[in-house]
Amino acid sequence: MDTLGTLKAQIEDWLDEDLPEERLLTAINDAIESLWLSLMRISISTFMGGPVDLHFTTPSSLLISVLDPTVPLTVSDEPSADPGKASHMVRVGFTYVVDSGAETLMSPITQHVSSLGQVASVHFPPQIAGVLGWNCYASPEAGGLLVLANQQPLGWDAYFIEPETGFEHDPEGPYPPTENTTGDDICYLRHMETLMPDTGFMAYDQGDIHSLMMRRMARSTGISSVYQHYAFDLINQRQVEIRPAPKTQIDARIFYVKRPRRLIFDNAPIPFFAFPSLGFLRDYALGKLSLSLREFETAKNWYASAEAERLRLELMMTQMASPRNDYITPGI
Repeated sequence: MDTLGTLKAQIEDWLDEDLPEERLLTAINDAIESLWLSLMRISISTFMGGPVDLHFTTPSSLLISVLDPTVPLTVSDEPSADPGKASHMVRVGFTYVVDSGAETLMSPITQHVSSLGQVASVHFPPQIAGVLGWNCYASPEAGGLLVLANQQPLGWDAYFIEPETGFEHDPEGPYPPTENTTGDDICYLRHMETLMPDTGFMAYDQGDIHSLMMRRMARSTGISSVYQHYAFDLINQRQVEIRPAPKTQIDARIFYVKRPRRLIFDNAPIPFFAFPSLGFLRDYALGKLSLSLREFETAKNWYASAEAERLRLELMMTQMASPRNDYITPGI
């Protein structure tokens, strides 16, 4: 599987130039977004997400992609390099983290007392779809705030072992997130519906928050009937606003269109799995980076190469989306 790390290595090899990490990441993520916009014009269904469940008790609710963990971590003992290491207490919790660095809220806290000559061995949580890994937050103090204990997201191949020096309490953090930010792959909502008592689905209208329809709905008063009609809008790419204010809880299913997240971790997978996109992403990023080095002629040539790759991928996606695909897909 192609990852951000392998793509960065290719670009650095072609460029033969040392560049700031942030500039390299920006160029690659801009390339991913540019390709996504092209492919959205051809086959939007490729990037459909959902359905996700959302429970409305107020006019506003955050839309997330990964649910907050509800089960605490398991912690056991691991022999220390120091047989005389004193018995000690640790407190740990975890969040799920996606390839952009967005996290869920933290799990319930586990408190564990290691025996003499032992350190804590933190077992990895259940693996779920849509996450890159997990972050461990820990504290050696009974009432201390938990602090991030790892630099890169942890995987599901090994337990996370307490350092021989123990978990550190840093008054500067970083502390566990106060908000689930995993809705950062949502572009817009396509459909929202809820199941009625008669087993049929009732769909709601979508409108801009400043539209006449939403203004009229905001002036109406909700009733307790599940057949109450609502209107909704997605604002700030994460927050669903619903009108009128619900009188009872609404348990809705939401279908949304996904967009690629901005990648920051080397082991984050490149988001396009159905076709070979690495050539376009590399050439587009090289064009952008060449511009930053004032190599304008080189940038123009890399962009031309990227546009040729874009055309090939657009033709490929058009053919793949055809209901009568009787031809060999180019590039596959």
